[in-house]
Amino acid sequence: MHGFAFVELLVSVVIIGFGLLAISALQTNALQATNAAYLRTAASEYAVAFSERMRTNTADSIYRYDEDNSVYILAPVVACYLQQASNTALTDRATECAKVTNASQTAIMNADIASMTQWVTDASGTLPQGTWALNLLRNGAVASGITAANCNFSLATGAAASQPCSLQVSVTWQELRASATVASISYTFR
Repeated sequence: MHGFAFVELLVSVVIIGFGLLAISALQTNALQATNAAYLRTAASEYAVAFSERMRTNTADSIYRYDEDNSVYILAPVVACYLQQASNTALTDRATECAKVTNASQTAIMNADIASMTQWVTDASGTLPQGTWALNLLRNGAVASGITAANCNFSLATGAAASQPCSLQVSVTWQELRASATVASISYTFR
């Protein structure tokens, strides 16, 4: 009878110990999920900020009207962005970029690319091993071996099938979890 209270105490300590271990594991998982959400938010903010800068520099006209063919094709300043910050194989990007006659557009484009690179580099504490890229998407995949005229669309009734392209800002970083996986977020706009 005298030892019964001691056994009850030991059993309750073991039960409380398992409960505290479960709460500790839950807290650790919650902190990891919060950190992952923070990284995704930061990456998404960088991608959206760059895309908005690009939209501003192009006067929200990623396409220009080609009067000879009555279609809209990629604007030359977009080709400049792709030439500086992309692995997309736009075959005539240097030629198209040379068509940009507005020096301030070129200066803004260079500043935008430098800023984005600096943001991702400075955010190495936030986005470990962070990188970014601007890609041209056609039919949902990264475009390869096409010209600016291949990314076109027409508003005319009965016009030939068009193939509009989208731009994708992709930010990639290394997750700080036990698995150390590569994570990324993409922002696509047209």
